[in-house]
Amino acid sequence: RSADGGATWSLPGDEMTSRNVRWLRVDPNAPESVWAGIENDGDGSALWRTTDGGATWKTVADAYPGGRVQATGAPIAFAPTQPKTIYVPSTNLHYRTDDGGQTWRDFRVPSQDAYVIAVHPKDPQIVYAGGRGESQNVSRSSDGGKTWRQVGIGLGKNSLHHLLIDPAEPSTLYAAGGTFAAVFKSTDRG
Repeated sequence: RSADGGATWSLPGDEMTSRNVRWLRVDPNAPESVWAGIENDGDGSALWRTTDGGATWKTVADAYPGGRVQATGAPIAFAPTQPKTIYVPSTNLHYRTDDGGQTWRDFRVPSQDAYVIAVHPKDPQIVYAGGRGESQNVSRSSDGGKTWRQVGIGLGKNSLHHLLIDPAEPSTLYAAGGTFAAVFKSTDRG
């Protein structure tokens, strides 16, 4: 962690020593709260969190009835207009909290593994899941993830690992994936 714009660095929190950290995300609503996706730390993959700027870390476990929230692959996604709503993609079983991580529930995106989730910048009910599907590799939900519809015509068989929504023009999406990390653009909501 650097508190001086990168001039000096320190290693915060002994709990993170020797762990394979895949990604970090700062909570947009609480900058001292940082989330980390840990890949295969001996007990499997997990979601970790600090609420004190990295001094101490804990797994997100007790809040999910099934045990650990598995955070494999892509970073979590915050709903920009509802920052306590957080999505965690994890291949075929995904997780969602609406209270900033106090409680979690799991869900699936039908006919698709999802490696990345993106939430509309103004409408938290519109959620996209990108990954690998039976026929298409992007699904869109218009009801906050309750139901999903496959979209993404033109992406071919490319598995997606990055999905971004243009904040200035939310009907425009960017996706990246495939063997050679191809980049795609959609101007019609996927």
